Amino acid sequence: MTDKLVSASLSAATQSSYNRMLSVYSNFCQKYFPGVNVLPSTHVMVAHFISHLFIQNYQPSTIASYISAISFMHKIKFLQDPTDTFFIKKMLKGTKQLRHSVDTRLPITYDILVKLVKALPKVIVGIYNQVLLKAMMSTAYFCFLRIGEIAVKTESEIYRVIQREDIKFESVNGHVSNMTITMKFYKHSNLQSKTLSIARRPENYLCPVKAIEEYLRLQNCPHGPLFRFKCGKPVSGFYFNSSLKSLLNFVGLDTNFYKGHSFRIGAATSAAARGVPLALIQSMGRWKSNAFQHYIRLDNFHT
Repeated sequence: MTDKLVSASLSAATQSSYNRMLSVYSNFCQKYFPGVNVLPSTHVMVAHFISHLFIQNYQPSTIASYISAISFMHKIKFLQDPTDTFFIKKMLKGTKQLRHSVDTRLPITYDILVKLVKALPKVIVGIYNQVLLKAMMSTAYFCFLRIGEIAVKTESEIYRVIQREDIKFESVNGHVSNMTITMKFYKHSNLQSKTLSIARRPENYLCPVKAIEEYLRLQNCPHGPLFRFKCGKPVSGFYFNSSLKSLLNFVGLDTNFYKGHSFRIGAATSAAARGVPLALIQSMGRWKSNAFQHYIRLDNFHT
């Protein structure tokens, strides 16, 4: 039970990433320092590994993730953490100073989303897939969603995307007035669900409630992932992103700057442009820190 509880502290995705990163670290040690113990490790070995990753052109954030994996591996086994030293912390800071990475992704604004949706019949084959993608894109934008929360990465993570049973509709006088989405799994959720409430706006061309209603008239499987292909198979992140790329190309937008995460960036930027308080934007996007402020890009907000 102890191991089970500790394992539950990390998401399946994080566990998988840590295992892969630890394998890379182990291979590094065996290749360049044969005979040296991987566990427990030393701050000297960790320092060499940081230098190696930096030379290989890894980004500072990625290097930090590798070091977090090494740290976790030691702590979980009650070993002294070789990464928790002044020297290692300064090295990590140095990677940021020498390789300052700039997030070049641009926001998908409301007007851009309108263009993408209007392009669906001309780019995407089949009414079903057009309705499906409109619902996914509208929901991603208005609910500040990550694509991994609506489209599956692997078969083993099907349960981590929004499920059909997570969607509830509320009615007034027989007409749908509101939709709620219970987010059970999201970044930094710590197993605590959060409910999003979206009012139905009939006059809004991109109203996510209307889009979901239209989609569910075509696919209303009562259980499992919300967004599915007509055959019942869950929509993959690959399909969503490749479809988005085709739509962006069609409307003349550079796919080097517009990505799946641009919906979330656009939601935060648009909210800030409307004067929504920062604290509310942070809550709407389920951010746990001030990192959300990096998503607000008013310099790139034109519509």
